[in-house]
Amino acid sequence: MAVAMLGMAACSQDANGGGAGAGDEATASIPDSPPIYLDRTVEVLDAQGRNPLQAGYRMRLDDCRKAGVATQPLGEDEVTKLGTERWRYWKSGGRIALRVEHWEEGNPDEGMGAAPASMCAFALKLSGSHDYHDASRSVSVDLETGERYEDPPVESLFAGEVSGDTGDASTKWAGWPRPAESTVAGQPCRQWTSPDGDRLCLWSGGGKWGFSDDNPGVFDEETGRSLSQLVLSAQQAPGQRSLRLVTNAFTVGESFDEKEMLP
Repeated sequence: MAVAMLGMAACSQDANGGGAGAGDEATASIPDSPPIYLDRTVEVLDAQGRNPLQAGYRMRLDDCRKAGVATQPLGEDEVTKLGTERWRYWKSGGRIALRVEHWEEGNPDEGMGAAPASMCAFALKLSGSHDYHDASRSVSVDLETGERYEDPPVESLFAGEVSGDTGDASTKWAGWPRPAESTVAGQPCRQWTSPDGDRLCLWSGGGKWGFSDDNPGVFDEETGRSLSQLVLSAQQAPGQRSLRLVTNAFTVGESFDEKEMLP
């Protein structure tokens, strides 16, 4: 399922005014990029800009302590992971990988008819996927169950198109102004802002390697997980439940441990 989802993400630029459209002759001439590594965090926020899962955990922890129940709290570093996802992207030598780690509050005795007291034994639950693609195969591993799926390669992932003038792209979205030039983690990006205040900044330094910085529309998880259009920062419109993306690290042309790419 995750492999199919990534295939859809790779093709999403066709519908949104980015990426494809110049034909096989244009895509065949694109050189392979140098090694690329991107580490991002996505966080769910409520209408007040707070992380509701972290706030909810602290309330339940306080209730347990006030009730005098034996409590097993999370470590502070674990608390900061609640309500977040870590997205790691690698590209090197015709291989691409995306690892998505989703963190939420769990319980060691969950689903076992545990006594109420055990509900104060908190644990951090990991789910998500690790997807790997090369010219011969596509592999997806479920991080929660360990299940592994292998499929034929997604050929479209290795046939990009050099992004063109974004002036045309901006006219396809009524009310969107032309993008502003910005930088994130020392890399150039184009920041698009919707009429409602949604913002996202797309890496603009990879056009010659087939990465698009055209307007993909309002940021969501499908947009953010694209393998050919790298979102470096994003914030959905304020005043409602929203997603925020920040870049922790982004390197181009630097070596990394390629074993981490493999699921």
